[in-house]
Amino acid sequence: MFSKFIKYVLIGVVTVAPAAVVCYLAYQLFSYLDGIGQWIFLNGLGNEITGVGWILTITLLFIVGLLIKKTPAVRLLTWLEGYFIPKVTFFGSVYKSLRQFLDSMAKSSNQSFSKVVMVKWPDDQHLTLGFVTREYHFPTGNVAYCVEYLTTPNFTSGMPPALVRREDTIELKDVAVREGFEYVISAGLVSPEKLDLSVIEEALWPEEQNGSQS
Repeated sequence: MFSKFIKYVLIGVVTVAPAAVVCYLAYQLFSYLDGIGQWIFLNGLGNEITGVGWILTITLLFIVGLLIKKTPAVRLLTWLEGYFIPKVTFFGSVYKSLRQFLDSMAKSSNQSFSKVVMVKWPDDQHLTLGFVTREYHFPTGNVAYCVEYLTTPNFTSGMPPALVRREDTIELKDVAVREGFEYVISAGLVSPEKLDLSVIEEALWPEEQNGSQS
């Protein structure tokens, strides 16, 4: 009962967090622009004007949206994301993590991650949860998965996507991509409901399985 309560709380956090961050940043922007606007009108006209903060905020967002369609602005944004922001240690890490998370959540599961797998990494005594982003089929009949590993709390601190032989992965057929996200984000506190523990046990203790068969 308590585990289900924790699960639904974490699902709520994951659902609300991106919207909360956007609302918080929008409020901070509004407060800043409203203060500037009121100061200008108070000193220029001698009166405060209600709603000037909203007008300035919407105008600024419109201008940013308009400029971002222009090539120089796109190049500037690309430069900031590729060169400047990563050099700012703390902010760069948080920005990249949040950007990756929002981009992944913005896409449908079929577009970003196709299935959830377990891979023996970093050694044979550990299983790491990963997401298949692409499949490679070779003329010889061999198949390799491109596996993305996400870590908590910073998604960008994990290893880069790896090509793994299909036979070296454990496909969690009954685990949805959303449940895989919940497992990673909650640091393992929220476990998928239909997780087949027997498959995981067999992968972690293969010697016991071989002994029972003999």
